[in-house]
Amino acid sequence: MKKNKIVTISLVLLLSFFVIFLRARLISLSGINKIAKLEVYNDSLEKIKNKVDERYADFPGKKRAKLISQSYKDYLKQNKHSIQEKIKEKAQEKKAFYQNDNNHTYLFGIDSYYWLRLIDNLINKGHIGDSIVDGKNYDDLIDMPIEQSLSRSMHIILGSFIYKIFGFLNLDIDYEFGLYLIPLLFSVLLVIFTFFITKLMCKSNTAAFFATIAVSLAPLLLHRTTGEWLDTDIYNVFFPLLIFWSFLFVFKSANTAKKSLGLAVFAFACAFYASIWQGWWFILDLLIISGFIFILNDYFSEGKDKALFKKNILWIVYLFISGIILVGLFNGKESFFSFISEPGKMIFALKSIPQDNWPNVFLTVGELKKISPYTMAKELGGVPIFFVTIIGSIYLVLSKKILRDRELGIGFFCLFIWLSTLYYASLSAVRFALLMIVPLGIMFGIVFDKAIREIFVISLRFSKKIHFLIMGALVLIIYLFVSFYVTRSIDIVSFKFPMMNDAWYKSLTFIKSDSDKNTIINSWWDYGHWFKAVAQRPVLFDGKTQNSPVAFWMAKVLTTDDEEEAIGILRMLDISKNEAFDLLESYGLTHVKVINILRDIVKLPQEDARQYLEGVLDKEKTQEVISLLYSSNMPSAYFIASYDMIGKMRSISHIGNWDFQKGDIWIHLSGSRPTESINYLKKEYGYTQEKARGLLTDLSLLNDQDALGWISKISNIRLNSLSNKFKKEENLLLFDNGLVLDLSNFNAYICRGLDIDIGIPYSVVYAKDAVLQEKVLDESNLDYSALIFEDDEGSYKCVFLDKDLTQSMFIRMYFYKGEGLKYFKKVLQEKTPEGNSVYVYNIEWPK
Repeated sequence: MKKNKIVTISLVLLLSFFVIFLRARLISLSGINKIAKLEVYNDSLEKIKNKVDERYADFPGKKRAKLISQSYKDYLKQNKHSIQEKIKEKAQEKKAFYQNDNNHTYLFGIDSYYWLRLIDNLINKGHIGDSIVDGKNYDDLIDMPIEQSLSRSMHIILGSFIYKIFGFLNLDIDYEFGLYLIPLLFSVLLVIFTFFITKLMCKSNTAAFFATIAVSLAPLLLHRTTGEWLDTDIYNVFFPLLIFWSFLFVFKSANTAKKSLGLAVFAFACAFYASIWQGWWFILDLLIISGFIFILNDYFSEGKDKALFKKNILWIVYLFISGIILVGLFNGKESFFSFISEPGKMIFALKSIPQDNWPNVFLTVGELKKISPYTMAKELGGVPIFFVTIIGSIYLVLSKKILRDRELGIGFFCLFIWLSTLYYASLSAVRFALLMIVPLGIMFGIVFDKAIREIFVISLRFSKKIHFLIMGALVLIIYLFVSFYVTRSIDIVSFKFPMMNDAWYKSLTFIKSDSDKNTIINSWWDYGHWFKAVAQRPVLFDGKTQNSPVAFWMAKVLTTDDEEEAIGILRMLDISKNEAFDLLESYGLTHVKVINILRDIVKLPQEDARQYLEGVLDKEKTQEVISLLYSSNMPSAYFIASYDMIGKMRSISHIGNWDFQKGDIWIHLSGSRPTESINYLKKEYGYTQEKARGLLTDLSLLNDQDALGWISKISNIRLNSLSNKFKKEENLLLFDNGLVLDLSNFNAYICRGLDIDIGIPYSVVYAKDAVLQEKVLDESNLDYSALIFEDDEGSYKCVFLDKDLTQSMFIRMYFYKGEGLKYFKKVLQEKTPEGNSVYVYNIEWPK
């Protein structure tokens, strides 16, 4: 017994130290050392190659290659010390880009800065909001109330507690850096609880060890909890695990005192989880329902033990009631009822065509996109592990009757239902895959342990030689499994760096120092939390408010080729966000009509807009709308165009190209009778009977996903086509992405494919005398264009993009640095080591 405890403690400590090692490796940016080493070695090799090629140009290729190889080996041997110094200097230079002035690594991720700001408010103001409005915490920089439950969030309280500890101990450490302790602590707790929960289920150190590896080192968990360091993802694994343990403890304990302890832990864990994440309800609903089903099945299939049945049903009821009551007491009535209301909201949030006819921004968010079964299996630990767990579990249920085991059965059944339910949810949105890590990992540990024991028993029937061969094969499999997880985990964290860097930090601190507190930062929503936390200036929307009408208007700013429309939309947003739309709609105008009106008038001078509106509304209503669109006292404002938007243009264009008439047609036609649909088309859009019938027939063949493509066009900048090098031969520019451009007439063709079709592009776009020019090529056989621009060193660059983006505001602000724009004046450009840029524009409002 004593020996078993020593083994248990040793395994837990080993696994705990390894996860600490992984996260410490991440914070220290250890992967940069490898990158620096590779760059120094490659630079040295390139210099030696150039010298040899120049000196021995007449030598045959093989002989020169041999000389280069030998010279390179000699150089490395003779210059060991200087090379190491160069590597050290380069590594430090690269690390400095991801570190603040105190050489502490910036927080990883975007949402981390949301939590940082709330924690700062709690420390400095005593509440998480910038202010208190009507008794509620308020975010002044987004002009929105903060979720009431967050005022009791354990995540935020922990952050402020760490600050107080630092103050008490008088530690000279950046507070932001100290917040790295939170996920570090929970990653260790995850190891401990996974190990002991698995052992509680099957009393096996082997099962517990492998389950803990599968849970704690799951690729998806590492990606999510290191990429967003201070976010709540780690709780979405830890708290379901803790809630499951306490649920299991209630049914496995023999006396009432222990059951009551498990009940208390269950209720408090639900309450803490609800204070952190609104999706807390999934684990309560799942355990209560699956536990109830198991008890019913046990009663009817194993002999009707009424006393045991009543006892177990009572404890299920106790768990349910205590869980929701404590959630309500800790987090308010909204959280209390969320176990019923939230599942429906989740389904609605993932609908392709939202019922209010605004594009669904959630469908463009990476964690809410669909995922293939193969990719999901890979992210959860690997395809073999995933399918071994599924097949092994089915075998244990059907052949070994594991569900008849009253010790292991209820826990295994809950895990099985948990895994099955979340598997289907995850196919619709990848974020739910994180919730599969616990059941998959624990089930894997149990399946693997039972497989080893079964193989061991079977091997004893053979000769000693075969027995030892089988045991040797098992040892090899175990070694390969552990080494695979260890090396993969190290690889994941070694080359992950903060998204925040000096380019972004300098840009935002420039805005902070160069503007007043009412200055508005206009940009896409992704980095809104950064803008508020670092620049401390108002934003239109952020990661908490991205699914709003503002997203459409901002997407239109980035994709339109009309600067007057862009500045008019921004003026409207910075004055009143989407209030003009709401007001016009309240006057009885249709959604589509209001959008068309606003798009027409925002680009007009104020008096012209007034005249336009007076043709639609009376004078009093016109003035109300005008006050939301124009102001003589416009707030100062900036616009940020950044390198990340290149890759996001698919999502941005999907939102900005939304056709509201088509969206309205689809919404009204879905589920309506043919006669009603035809009458609607005739009345609202002037369709003829024949045209309406034809459209109805066409749309009847579409599902929601197909309809999405019909409503909105996706445009793209082909990031993989961005050229790195070019050669000039007389009037020809030859780019390494395959484009050949004739500078004398700007004709072009693509001579080799790079995931791109070979042929003649639709057009060539270039800047001449600060004016963007586009030459449409007569013999074009491709539907995309070639964008030609110069980098900061004056070298030509080229990228391929869809033709409707060539004159867009984003292209003009990013690739052409605002040349020729009237209202957007570039005031700052900050570059990354890779040559990407963050551009800050001062907005000069039309007079």
